[in-house]
Amino acid sequence: MAEREKKERLTSATGIACFVHVFKPEVPGNGSTVKSKDPKFKLVLVWDKEAQESPEFKKMKKVCIATAKSKFGDTDDTVMKIKKRKIRMPWRPTSDYGDEGYGFPFDQDGWMFANFSSTQRPGIVDRKARAIEDESTFFSGCKARVTYAPWAYDRDGNKGVTLLLNNVQMIAKGDRLAGRPDAEDDFDAVEGEDGDDDEDDDDI
Repeated sequence: MAEREKKERLTSATGIACFVHVFKPEVPGNGSTVKSKDPKFKLVLVWDKEAQESPEFKKMKKVCIATAKSKFGDTDDTVMKIKKRKIRMPWRPTSDYGDEGYGFPFDQDGWMFANFSSTQRPGIVDRKARAIEDESTFFSGCKARVTYAPWAYDRDGNKGVTLLLNNVQMIAKGDRLAGRPDAEDDFDAVEGEDGDDDEDDDDI
């Protein structure tokens, strides 16, 4: 029996994770930017100029273009449509995110982003490859990288390549970009003994 060919594992460049929905899927509706009818696990990675020079980022662009050529034809016409964005690639400048209905909390010149999504829950690990199950540990603002697979689509007159999310690795914590702040950041310490109660509580 012939040994099954092992697929290449594709890993993204490390970027800032935004709009993180990896523990629970984002449900369409109620202001969601998801166009599919199915709930999806997703996140957005944002890369600065330095990250865009990394081998991982350049590899992502290369495999996405190859995927488009495999789907739509390895021709000059396909290349031209990619350049003119008639065949859409998954990476875009951060200034383009307005058409998704939201904006980044930063808009640095020359930064790029891409969406990664899946109908299945991704595995999530820390920098030492230990599983993360606590939702408060990984959030928008953390530095992360993902494993992914490119997928070409042709539907409703739209052609392009999207990135399917496989797994997530948190590289480092960062400043929380959205949602509720940490309680430790909201309050200062108050003098007094632990467990002290207001003597008048029983009179309320």
